[in-house]
Amino acid sequence: MTCTGKSKGQLQASFSSTKAIQHKLTAYVVIPKDAVKFGPGWLLRFIMTQIDEAFAVALEEAFLNGDGNGKPIGLSRTLKGKVVGEKATYDAKKPTGVLTFKDQSTTVKELTMVHKYHSVKEDGKTAVEVDGNIVIVVNPADAWDVKKQYTSLNANGTFVTALPYNVTLIESVHQKAKEVTTFVKGRYDAYVAGGIELHKYTETYALEDLDLFTAKQFAYGRAKDETSAAVWTLSVADPIVISGEPGVGAIPGV
Repeated sequence: MTCTGKSKGQLQASFSSTKAIQHKLTAYVVIPKDAVKFGPGWLLRFIMTQIDEAFAVALEEAFLNGDGNGKPIGLSRTLKGKVVGEKATYDAKKPTGVLTFKDQSTTVKELTMVHKYHSVKEDGKTAVEVDGNIVIVVNPADAWDVKKQYTSLNANGTFVTALPYNVTLIESVHQKAKEVTTFVKGRYDAYVAGGIELHKYTETYALEDLDLFTAKQFAYGRAKDETSAAVWTLSVADPIVISGEPGVGAIPGV
């Protein structure tokens, strides 16, 4: 077996289905054979840190957008799956409504709409405690436009950034731009089973004089029901638009 250019020196994480154990997350890294023996003493710790970070990134993306095909069913996905052959996939949720954060009054009305949507289970009858439990996931690029809408100067001369109803705002690079995902704390099952086990393979890339390190974890993710999470179109009034070349008048008025 030869080591391709794509895998040399690279760290990758990918999901695959494992029956009865939900979804297996694997990561690997290939390094020169002499690196561990003659390299710095912290090299193995560095490898584990990199694998931890790779797992964290992969899990964040899967718990938010996983389509159920070898991955958890993400918050942004409907729970009504489609089966093709032996594979079941779950489509992205359609937007439930539009959030603009246009002004103080509009923001209160829009977040009231979000809370009322999540305050009843899918059966339309069972109430859910949502006060202080609503989380809004927003793309980092959009987050600043949202924050701009509800940042103000208080009587003490201090800028305060706060949304009504004690809503939690979380940024994620995996959140689709111009949309937000909302969910209720405790209404999405996200589990990671087993500690990270590091395995070393010395013969896989022997001809390349390389050692292969692999690690695995098992993950499960699924919302309690359809109203546990929702997707909303984000249409912020008067967004800040950066134009031009970086460093050359990119900011309006500069």
